Amino acid sequence: MFFSEVEPMIRSALDGNNVCILAYGQTELGRHLLWREPKQPRIVPQALEKLFSLAARDNSILYSFSMSMLEVYMGSLRDLVAPKLLPRTTRDLL
Repeated sequence: MFFSEVEPMIRSALDGNNVCILAYGQTELGRHLLWREPKQPRIVPQALEKLFSLAARDNSILYSFSMSMLEVYMGSLRDLVAPKLLPRTTRDLL
């Protein structure tokens, strides 16, 4: 997956459309293609940089963004952007 394939979706998002990017493959492959790569930015960092850059150029519109990044693995759904919750102790519940 190359950034050029995702770039038109950024303009579509700024036009008010919902956008979804799906990566499917071996375990960890999706996150590797979309997010992690030390040598060169991957899809998500490039897309966010472009999205915010284009939004900042247009002062006539107030943009509001929300993002979800989910992983489906062995029938479990995990939110990859939500803050990790610390385990609760009995004292915390009182």
